[in-house]
Amino acid sequence: MEAGVSQENHSDKAAIVAELIRSRRTIHEFLPQAPPREPILRGIELARWAPNHLLTEPWRFYLLGRKTAAAIARLNADLVSRKQGPAAGQDKLQRWLAIPGWLV
Repeated sequence: MEAGVSQENHSDKAAIVAELIRSRRTIHEFLPQAPPREPILRGIELARWAPNHLLTEPWRFYLLGRKTAAAIARLNADLVSRKQGPAAGQDKLQRWLAIPGWLV
């Protein structure tokens, strides 16, 4: 345990993290600006510690550029259009193009 962190404080933080994990949902509406870089880097660092099969550590992270993200959005919109019609494809395209940054 970290120096200066009480057991109670540690338990409170663990409970908060557990609740965040349990209540996580996919969102489709994003703020127009990309989030700050530091929390993303902290999240990637924590993700690297996730359990994995045979300790192979298969984690790869890619920050997509605007052209690549737009190409993926158009491809997905085409697929949605074929299955659900042009209006659904256009809605998907607009929603995906509004995502300010893609880390995959």
